[in-house]
Amino acid sequence: MKILDPDRRVWASDKLQHFGAGVGVAAILLALGLTPALSLGISLAIAVTYEIGQLDVAHSLGVAGKPGFGISPLDIGAHVTGTLLVIALHCVVSHHPLSSSSTDARGPFVAHYSDRPTARPFALAPSTSPQPPAVPQGDSLARV
Repeated sequence: MKILDPDRRVWASDKLQHFGAGVGVAAILLALGLTPALSLGISLAIAVTYEIGQLDVAHSLGVAGKPGFGISPLDIGAHVTGTLLVIALHCVVSHHPLSSSSTDARGPFVAHYSDRPTARPFALAPSTSPQPPAVPQGDSLARV
């Protein structure tokens, strides 16, 4: 059984879709506070898993090994290239290294951004709704 996709067109639409998926996955993972190194690893695992799933479908349909069907190292490369682009931009813009210090007690896979306004990226802002008027307390009730 052939497992590799023989498609070698670098600018094919599926390669551009894989590139875009790599960009999206990396952006989400970095926004969640993961380190660039861990984001790259997770993104690569997603790309490989997707390609294995494509091979399973292609095998079920009997078209494995034909152009566009099977595991494509080029598709995985396009996904990783998109991921690396976002990671590079993230590191340049945020002035942070590619991986965190392994001497931190929290471990090497947690981003250590001391200049971030909050450690919880999805924390809700404090309520800005008007508060009810204060009820008089103590002897102020006696004067009414």
